[in-house]
Formats: sequence, structure tokens, C-alpha cells
Amino acid sequence: AVDESVRGATDAVSSAVDANIVNPMNSAKESIAGAVDDAVRGAAGSISSAVDANIVAPMNTAKDSVASTVDESISGAKLSVASAVDANIISPMNSAKDEVVGALDGAMKGAAERVESSVKGVADGVQF
Repeated sequence: AVDESVRGATDAVSSAVDANIVNPMNSAKESIAGAVDDAVRGAAGSISSAVDANIVAPMNTAKDSVASTVDESISGAKLSVASAVDANIISPMNSAKDEVVGALDGAMKGAAERVESSVKGVADGVQF
């Protein structure tokens, strides 16, 4: 009878502990875990947004600005090289070509005049 009373009391105490301590503690633990999960998710979202706004976006803007500056510099360098080639190579070569053509033209005209004069001199010397 004592064993049964002790078992009954033990079961009653166990049920009371479950109902009044263990179950509320498990509910509180789940509630706290849910609140912590929500807080961590919210903090992660806030951190992600802050990183995007304060690091990623400015870095992308800086990257675009540098790329644009490099493009402009390359375009300017291309124009400078093209102008230098025109001024220092193409124009002098065209001038030299014009001088050579002019000299050849003069030489050809001079030679033609000498040939014409020689032919005229020979023709004048020949009597029919």
C-alpha cells in the first residue's frame, strides 16, 4: 500500500512538474527561439541592406566611373595618336610625295623640251 501511495504521489508530482514547470518552460523556449530567429532574420536583412547601400552601390558607382574615365582616356589617347601620326608621318609623306611628283613632272617636261629641241634642230639641218 505504501509503494502504491509513493507511486501515486510520484506520478502526481511528475504530472504537476510537467504541467507547471516543464510544459511552460518548453513553450517559453519555443517562443524565445522563434523570437531570436525573427530577430536574426531581421538583423541579417538589415545588414544586407546596409551593405548594399553603403558598400556595394558606391563600389559599383566607382567602378562605372573608373570604367568611363578609362574609356574617355583611351578615346583621347587614340585621337592624340591619330593626330600625331597625321602630323608626323602622313603629312610629311604627302609633302614628300608631292615634291617627288613635282620633280618628276619637271624632269619629264625638261626632257621632253630637250628632245623636241633636238628633233627640231635635226629637222632644220635636213634639207630636202
